[in-house]
Amino acid sequence: MFTPLARLVTRTANDEGTKTDLIIGSVLPDQTVLKPNTVYEVRECFLSGDIILKEIGESVMNQNNRSWHWSFEISHILSRVGKYLFWSQDELNKKG
Repeated sequence: MFTPLARLVTRTANDEGTKTDLIIGSVLPDQTVLKPNTVYEVRECFLSGDIILKEIGESVMNQNNRSWHWSFEISHILSRVGKYLFWSQDELNKKG
């Protein structure tokens, strides 16, 4: 059995519709598995082809001393944070 937790939609990145560059998602009501302010990675199992969601760690967006916040528009967040939006706090600390 499976319990649905969230829905994702992919956006095409070219006119031919052959490349994906963005995933937009939303959590389903009453789910308690996915943690807030957490980075997850989507992985493919090379044996079965199943898609797996792997918890990576606390999001850099969870840092109160930063100049960005989830209340900002996503375009503002991406322009300020860029690729670091998808990093965990541990990954950012290791990068130093």
